[in-house]
Amino acid sequence: MQTTERGRQLLHDLYRAGHEGTWQQSHNTAYTLSLISRHAKTYRRLAEIQCGDGIHSGEWVNAHAEWLEKREAQVERRLRALGDVLPDGVTLELQGDPRGYLVRLIVTDANGIPRTVGVD
Repeated sequence: MQTTERGRQLLHDLYRAGHEGTWQQSHNTAYTLSLISRHAKTYRRLAEIQCGDGIHSGEWVNAHAEWLEKREAQVERRLRALGDVLPDGVTLELQGDPRGYLVRLIVTDANGIPRTVGVD
């Protein structure tokens, strides 16, 4: 299992958001976060295409709507499955509007305050 720079950065961001614990140096968590980051990029791209990205015409989107919806559902399932193996105190949240973070990690700090870490 290989982690990416983005996965390691997300791990650091979670630690900075206030979630402390023995997992912060965990290779498995960094690998999971690497996969989440990878799938988040795909999820964002699919949402941008559906909302009009300036490259794909409305006709193209309409002609491929079934494929786009199927692919989006696949990516959502993968993201949710990865979110299920995140450490306690970290939950994955999906949004539908590509103007913000589509994938967010909600981190509960030691004081019980939730903090959001966006995934690009």
